[in-house]
Amino acid sequence: MTEFDYVVASGHRDKRFNRLKCRIYNFFLVLKYPFLRVDGKYEYTYLDDMPVGWRVAFGAEMCSRIRNQLLKEKGLKDYKVFQVKEKFGELRWYDNGSRAVQDIVDQYSSMSIVTCVKCGEEATWLTTGWIVPLCDECKRKEEESSPHPRAYHPL
Repeated sequence: MTEFDYVVASGHRDKRFNRLKCRIYNFFLVLKYPFLRVDGKYEYTYLDDMPVGWRVAFGAEMCSRIRNQLLKEKGLKDYKVFQVKEKFGELRWYDNGSRAVQDIVDQYSSMSIVTCVKCGEEATWLTTGWIVPLCDECKRKEEESSPHPRAYHPL
């Protein structure tokens, strides 16, 4: 994995990268995937709204597939992402894409339900309340570190 691919996967939340490096990496990220640009700035991209685990597991792959589809359709210039988030333990990606792009998004949305939001490994648990998928290791770490542990349900 190149350093660029690492940044795509981990985002600038990684403490190894300072603000200037984040802007530079986001600049190159947006050159490759222009639809990730937010408000003309480089401190932040729409991919930063995706939980780190999902970003590591499939973020760059998803963006690459969307870009390739848009190039086939000659629609890269007009494609816009409006919001990316996690809701009820599932990826939500709001855009103005074609049916083919939406099929790609739907595939990764389905994958997100069974992918740990923290590390990207296969999820085996769902939390209650704020619903998020977690793997065994991340569940264990959360239980150890939290003064108020949540309830969990196996997937």
